[in-house]
Amino acid sequence: MKRERRLTVFGIIINSLVTFLKIYAGMVFNSYTLMVSGYYTLCNMSQDFLAYSGSVARGRRASRTEAFGYGKWPLLSLVFYGLIILFLGLFVFIKSFSLNYVRTDLKILFIILIVLVSLVMFARNLFKNAKDIQSEMLMDMAHYTAYDFYLSLVSIIFIAISSFIPVFDMFGSLYLSLMIMLKSVNVMLNAFVMLNGQNDQNKKIIKAVEKIINEGDGIYYSNSNLVNVKNFYKISIEVLVDDGVNLTDLILWEYHLMEKIRVNRLHICMVEFLIYKR
Repeated sequence: MKRERRLTVFGIIINSLVTFLKIYAGMVFNSYTLMVSGYYTLCNMSQDFLAYSGSVARGRRASRTEAFGYGKWPLLSLVFYGLIILFLGLFVFIKSFSLNYVRTDLKILFIILIVLVSLVMFARNLFKNAKDIQSEMLMDMAHYTAYDFYLSLVSIIFIAISSFIPVFDMFGSLYLSLMIMLKSVNVMLNAFVMLNGQNDQNKKIIKAVEKIINEGDGIYYSNSNLVNVKNFYKISIEVLVDDGVNLTDLILWEYHLMEKIRVNRLHICMVEFLIYKR
């Protein structure tokens, strides 16, 4: 647990620096897109901080999904936190239509390169340590750091075009504000499911999910658990991975499986992956 907490604190520091770098560089080089990307990283950092604080207070391993434990008030506090993120995303979305956009200075691409290298190196380090010590918290941090990397990569497109056509800076900020709102919905929905859900081992749904799972190279299916809320389900899928599996391959495998679940219309509203070393 000491190693997990040490890496969590290190992650909070890294995300704080990345947040500052994105927001400051966005202000200096006229890129509202990069500033909003900084707000997204800030949301990641705040989730890590809540999980770490809950871990210290409870004397248990950290968890993003139940930072302060189970029960009515701990879960309602997560709903409140999700609402704060939602209002942040809404504010940025609405504000984006009233800003004066100017051409972005392309010198900003050097800053983005530093951010991208930092995020990808940190995500790999987290993934390796998460497998070594079987840490759910570090695995979640690795995934969300990778998502931040992918969003930062996409933001380059909007930033590069906005250096010639300023209105694309608005499109980039709108896109990233929607990602912030989506993050808030996931936080609130997960808390709502845990607050009102019941364990439900519906064999029909579990078999349907198992049928569409294709094990990847070094990625193996282990088990599934369902939580039911009025005929809608959250499924937790336990996955075993070999040492040679990298984070990108795992995320792609997870994405394709979630798409298959969505296409098959199994009344599953949330998919959670629990990753363990084989």
